[in-house]
Amino acid sequence: MLYQYLAELVTLLIASILLVSFLRRFSTIKQLYCLVLLPLMLFFMGFSMRLSGERDFIDLGYFFTDFSFLYVYLIFALSFLLGQVKYWKLKDGKSQ
Repeated sequence: MLYQYLAELVTLLIASILLVSFLRRFSTIKQLYCLVLLPLMLFFMGFSMRLSGERDFIDLGYFFTDFSFLYVYLIFALSFLLGQVKYWKLKDGKSQ
């Protein structure tokens, strides 16, 4: 069981380092790091809870893994929505 947690922690650290190094190439703001790393950490935390074998932790683990997918979906939907709002504001400003 300890090896499972160590393997998850090492995988989480490697994935986090790779994501941060990828984001640094684009000179992004620091708040974006949290926005990207939060679902990754929630998923790994939920997955480790699901592996624990205790009923309460398994249920909470499913919540965290499902919430991490929902969070990513909401970020994409919000980005598309805000992009469209900005596009139409710019387009309306140019036509006047």
